[in-house]
Amino acid sequence: MQRAAYSQQLIALIQPPFSLTKVLPYSSTNRNRPSPLHEAASDLIKAYLPAGRPLTPTMHLRDEVGLDSLEFVELAMRLESRFRVTLPDEQIGKWQTVADVLHCLDQFVPQQVSQAV
Repeated sequence: MQRAAYSQQLIALIQPPFSLTKVLPYSSTNRNRPSPLHEAASDLIKAYLPAGRPLTPTMHLRDEVGLDSLEFVELAMRLESRFRVTLPDEQIGKWQTVADVLHCLDQFVPQQVSQAV
């Protein structure tokens, strides 16, 4: 565990900081903003972060966002409720980073729902 934390610190030192708006796909109508689906999902994830801490796609859900197992399940349920979709348990189990969550939502949230968010 200490080795993983040390590796994360090294990576953070050698890589420039990432902005959520620079990494996430943009909506087709406004190239300067992330898609409404990603914005809404990011807002749900941000609720678990300490106030003032920025959210990045590379953040590890357990180690950096700080989700414990109960909060992890709670996040999945909130996302399913918010987007009116059932996410497969095997996909949820693969979530490691914020980007993993957003990629999963891209796959399972119907296009018409993601645009109406």
